[in-house]
Amino acid sequence: MIKQVEKVKESLSQIRSSVKKAELDLVERDLSWLKFNQRVLMEAQDPSVPIFERVKFMAIYSSNMDEFFRVRFANMRRMSRLAKYGKKKIRRKAGFITPQKLINETLAMTWRQQEDYGRTYRETILPDLEKAGVILQTTEAFHPEHREVIEDYFYSQILSFISPTIPAQAGSRPLFLKNRRLYHAVDLVDSEGNTQIGIVNVPSEKLQRFYELPPIDGKYHFAFIDDIVRAFMHILFPKYRINGIYEIKLNRDAELYLEDEISGTLIEKIKKNLTKRDIGIPSRFLYDKTMPEHMVKDLQRMLDLSDNDLVPGGRYHNMFDHFQLPNPLGKEYEYPKDRPIAHPLIEEAGSVLEAMEQDDIMLHFPYQRTDYILRYFNEAVISEKIKEIKVTLYRVAENSHVVNALISAARNGKKVTAFVEAKARFDEENNLKWAHKMMEEGIDVRFSSLNLKVHAKVALLNGVDDEGNPKRYAFFGTGNFNEKTAMVYADHAYLTCNDTLTEELDRTMEFIFGNVTELKVDHLFVAQVNMIQEFERLIKREIDHVKAGKKGRMVIKLNNLQDPYIISKIYEAADAGVEVDIIVRAICCAVPRPNLRLIRIVDKYLEHARVYWFHNDGEDELYMGSADWMERNLYRRIEVVFPLHHEGSKKEIEKCLELQLNDNTKACLIRADMSNDPIQDERTPCRAQTDFYAWLKEYHNQ
Repeated sequence: MIKQVEKVKESLSQIRSSVKKAELDLVERDLSWLKFNQRVLMEAQDPSVPIFERVKFMAIYSSNMDEFFRVRFANMRRMSRLAKYGKKKIRRKAGFITPQKLINETLAMTWRQQEDYGRTYRETILPDLEKAGVILQTTEAFHPEHREVIEDYFYSQILSFISPTIPAQAGSRPLFLKNRRLYHAVDLVDSEGNTQIGIVNVPSEKLQRFYELPPIDGKYHFAFIDDIVRAFMHILFPKYRINGIYEIKLNRDAELYLEDEISGTLIEKIKKNLTKRDIGIPSRFLYDKTMPEHMVKDLQRMLDLSDNDLVPGGRYHNMFDHFQLPNPLGKEYEYPKDRPIAHPLIEEAGSVLEAMEQDDIMLHFPYQRTDYILRYFNEAVISEKIKEIKVTLYRVAENSHVVNALISAARNGKKVTAFVEAKARFDEENNLKWAHKMMEEGIDVRFSSLNLKVHAKVALLNGVDDEGNPKRYAFFGTGNFNEKTAMVYADHAYLTCNDTLTEELDRTMEFIFGNVTELKVDHLFVAQVNMIQEFERLIKREIDHVKAGKKGRMVIKLNNLQDPYIISKIYEAADAGVEVDIIVRAICCAVPRPNLRLIRIVDKYLEHARVYWFHNDGEDELYMGSADWMERNLYRRIEVVFPLHHEGSKKEIEKCLELQLNDNTKACLIRADMSNDPIQDERTPCRAQTDFYAWLKEYHNQ
């Protein structure tokens, strides 16, 4: 595989260098992502969203921002340091921007969003929770009826996990803050009037962040354990007067820097560097903005922080812990749980594999039953017809039923080959754990190289039919083999026994596994082989239709749109008169122009599918797969995109996209300034996710 990839990379490099990037109208990717996260915050601000769903969106926003600073902002910091020597610059709209200027713009945008976030929390979330009957207390001045309960909880539970310290005192260890952990910085004054800073950890990694207190007047009460610690600070520092208590937190660089390791295999390097992740260099020091300036400066010195590391925030950090906030009020304060729709062909056949033998199957998650995919693997375990299983695994669940099925298959005498992507960020440890377990059971586990990720979502069962002839059962997906995320990620899975597609997938997987060095495919698009060329061909064909006086149209759905070369082709198509609609959830480096509409949808499910629809003068062609239109996907990963020839499956996907294009409830237009402009008009209300579920239910007569 590596040899062909290197050859293709040379030609791809020439393609990429052909676009004059400085002349392209582009938005910087990280600023665009921040605008996506602002769209998440808009859901928390929407009064029509049930209150406990709004709390979840507040948590999602916080979790997203935390990862952003651990990964993307840390990368900006690295580039800023490099720029001091190599004058490195970053591509952006109308030219280039220095890393330090990008850092400044990022911090400014983050500050505005954090202010908006805090205002939303104080002025809408907390009051609306209280109106519903839940009081989330945000002070350490507890109600008299709660004091005894809180005191008992502090002494019996919290105190055993607390380690107060005064770093400046003689004999104390140098101050070290653990990655993403919460601490209180305490402004202390001794009997002689000298000031000190005390540090107290908040043990939210050991205990639930929210402690339920006895109800009062029919209302439920919860307290932050942060505030319980605050209330007893005088117990922790009995010899000092306490002038103030301020919450702090440190994010550390999450990059593993595998290329910096000289010796060892890829897996050895990953294992070694995982242990370093929690002690990496700082990327964000988040502190209560009411903290006195002298304390900020002292902590900056103790922790060896730069000015770029300092990010003022609110009274509380790690707001993603609001995922833990219990809902004592009932389901009416959340989105209703839709009953997963059964697939009639599978139900009639009583078997996924037997249904696949009759016809191709398109599944839509989480609208339909996610256990069908587990049944696909479990049936392979027990079927005498199936001799071999091949699969690519990018992110799997912590207690993966899919991997356990693969282990059962190996124990049952099947040949199993699994490609495990050990470099999937933040899932490295879990993936290595399962890879080790599979190898112990005799499964042939393959890994990628240092500079190449395999992001494809595919599986193949090789077997025989009743006459002993070769028979293949293929899974093509847009999402991971992960039962947990399948409940909240909107994805599609295509199950087929089509001879052409399954034969090409078999050869593609042999290429991915490294069993063959060359790959030629005519129907599948495989990144590093033919993908960018095929997408360019399809875009050019739409342009040619317009030049011939016909209609040209493209509907593209992605998670991220960032590659300058493909964006240049999109602009070329729009300028030629091709109607282009792009539904993009997160990063969007393109800007709208005549004939180019950019749409962002954020709703109760995370839109995760990648779909490519080309009008082709009425002979519509649809493709699906794992590839975003980003440089990393198109030039540094192995991705698989597949065509949809099955008419029933095409109808379902087209309907899904049509509803998303008509959404005037949860959709926003992405404007040239990156803002999210809600689509609100006089048409009949359309909410794509709920309407697609209703359509699919009727389509399958349920």
